[in-house]
Amino acid sequence: MATLLPRRRLDDPNRPWRWGRSVSTAQVSDGLVVVDERRGRTVHLNTTAATMLRALLAGGQDAAITVVCQRFGVTEDTARDDLSALITDLARRKLVRR
Repeated sequence: MATLLPRRRLDDPNRPWRWGRSVSTAQVSDGLVVVDERRGRTVHLNTTAATMLRALLAGGQDAAITVVCQRFGVTEDTARDDLSALITDLARRKLVRR
């Protein structure tokens, strides 16, 4: 008999973040343009936010905080607060999801 793994809840903080269902991106000289193709919305992320988002999607929240602290010389508290604000905004716009 196969062993079933427990399903992760949608609000599980360890569940990885990923792009929204209808999102595409384009690298630009000063950051990243994120396009929600279904809703016809475009968001421009500056270099700091783009770096933070890429690190979040690749390695999770702790990785994103570490990258931002090292690259931009900010405190861990500042990086954590900025990441929280970025995630909240992008999730509200359905550009990222768990």
